[in-house]
Amino acid sequence: MRAAIYARISNDKTGAGMGVERQREDCAQLAERLGWDIVETFADNDISAYSGKPRPAYRQMLEAIEEGRINAVIAWHTDRLHRSNVELETFIDLCERHQVEIQTVQAGKLDLSTPTGRMVARIVGAVARHEIDHARQRMILAHRDGAKAGRAHGKIPFGYQAVVNEETGKITGRVPHPVEAPAFQDAVQRILKGESMYSVRQDWKSKGIVARNGRPWDSTNFKQMLLRPTYAALRTHKGVVTKGSWDPLITEDEHHQLVALLSSPARVSPRGSAPRHLLTGIAKCGECGKPCWRLKSNGKDGLSCQDRCVYRSMAPVDAMVTEVILRWAESKSGPDSLTDPATAEAVEEARALQARLDAATASAVDGTISFEMLGNLERALLPKIRRLEKRARAVPQPEVLELLGSNARAHWERMDVVARRTVVRSLLSVTILKAKRGRVFNPDSIRVQWVHSS
Repeated sequence: MRAAIYARISNDKTGAGMGVERQREDCAQLAERLGWDIVETFADNDISAYSGKPRPAYRQMLEAIEEGRINAVIAWHTDRLHRSNVELETFIDLCERHQVEIQTVQAGKLDLSTPTGRMVARIVGAVARHEIDHARQRMILAHRDGAKAGRAHGKIPFGYQAVVNEETGKITGRVPHPVEAPAFQDAVQRILKGESMYSVRQDWKSKGIVARNGRPWDSTNFKQMLLRPTYAALRTHKGVVTKGSWDPLITEDEHHQLVALLSSPARVSPRGSAPRHLLTGIAKCGECGKPCWRLKSNGKDGLSCQDRCVYRSMAPVDAMVTEVILRWAESKSGPDSLTDPATAEAVEEARALQARLDAATASAVDGTISFEMLGNLERALLPKIRRLEKRARAVPQPEVLELLGSNARAHWERMDVVARRTVVRSLLSVTILKAKRGRVFNPDSIRVQWVHSS
């Protein structure tokens, strides 16, 4: 007989494929006892036969049968071949047409050439399906009960390490990692104070702080990591947030601040290298309305639109805009400067709705709710938030003041250009007007307007 071995394991936690290899060895020993020649071996590692995911090796085995390369199959057990009635019926038809013999290590011969043999195969498949359905139900109930109790679930995230029972070898919990946890906490504080994710990632790269896959953090997985509610010891299940039983690395307030900051449209910038200038792409031309970019002239950096309608030396414009922002920040006492009761009430209500939406965004990023659910929530909440912001005149003072800190000038000096650009976008629109040529900078040639009422 020209036989093929088929092996499959549903869950390979280590990624070593040892379960598949053990199946192959047992099947090879059975082939030797039967006197069959093993001409091909097919193995699907870490793929469930019930999940519906494609099994490449299984499909290759079916092709081998169809092409007549094999006329016998050996598997460790019948449930390694099928747990889906649809797949089983296709397999029965194929084996009957090509007169293929089936042997298993654990369940003996599977005779698909007779009505009784096919009935046995269907019964075994139905029993396996029944067991899986019960296992799935138990898993769903366990996840629900675990969420209510606040027990940790899923893979151990960056910043934590597993607590392992020495006797059983099972993971019983998670605790802060001695190196990763302080690095994460430091990153959060730096970003909340205005530093860019890019500069933090570069710092981590220089220090050798990498993701769990051993690779440097990229912009996407770094942001997803920062947004996870698990670091505030929060667990979400079916859209419901509960308090976790593990130690948090940051407070819930810090988590909500982080979500609000990283979800802000003001942080969106074009792909590519980090920006190096304060107003490129932000300042607009007063003639054509297009963005102004860096233009080198006579050895000096300037700002000009694509059509060169206007041109202004970059340094004095940057200095003027910076001074406007810092004087504004120094004139404010902080978030409590919103003294009007109606305005304050609208701001608080808008913030509460935004915090709810931010938490849902983090849950979608974390994979605990679907993006469809997030979209439905956005459609319901965003119009309300916009109306409240309009009623409150959408004053952005508290958020920007938090970024700048109490000593605005000193903090501005420590901020990188990406963080500074975030502040500018949040507060101002800058327009470069046409002006007479001259060596003396004229502030009236720059129109600075507040994005919102200040």
